Amino acid sequence: MHAFYKAIGHLADGRVYPQYLPEQSDYPAVVYQLISQTHMLCLDGFQNLARRRMQVSIYALTYQQTYDIYNQINQALQHAAFALASIQLNVSEFEHTRQLHRLVADYLYYC
Repeated sequence: MHAFYKAIGHLADGRVYPQYLPEQSDYPAVVYQLISQTHMLCLDGFQNLARRRMQVSIYALTYQQTYDIYNQINQALQHAAFALASIQLNVSEFEHTRQLHRLVADYLYYC
């Protein structure tokens, strides 16, 4: 997960957090978490290769900010030190209780 953070940690003015959004966070902010990890098995056993699915939630005050950061994340991950396999945009919504826009995307990559 360190390589994933290293690729995106500078975005959203450095407000990139593992697992959950801190209670008193400023916005925009990004939360990432590992959803699944599969170790690759070859004919001669397990290799030093894994397929990971990382979920990213982007929180911002405006709809446009969520998409701007989403595009920045996509660009950063294309130049990361691992093989990005796919990007899936899951949901874009407005949270009325916090008055925030939220965009959720999954990234599948090999490392």
